[in-house]
Amino acid sequence: EVWKDEDYMFSGSRKWEKYEMPQPANATEEERSKALLWRQRIFYTKCMKHLKRKKKTWTLFIDADEYFTFNYYQTNEEEPW
Repeated sequence: EVWKDEDYMFSGSRKWEKYEMPQPANATEEERSKALLWRQRIFYTKCMKHLKRKKKTWTLFIDADEYFTFNYYQTNEEEPW
């Protein structure tokens, strides 16, 4: 499944915690960096909650938009290999 910004993002109270992307042209480098960290933190949190609801017990986060999780098959399914 593929998520879009509106599936997980919301605006916080600080200047850099805003949903609007990209950041305004007059944003400082520090504000841009903080905005990226804000988006990643929101994404990681939502992703972990989503995977927990799906009963995933093991996940490796590589980057905010890349992750690895096991997809087990049921005994009544054909083996995937």
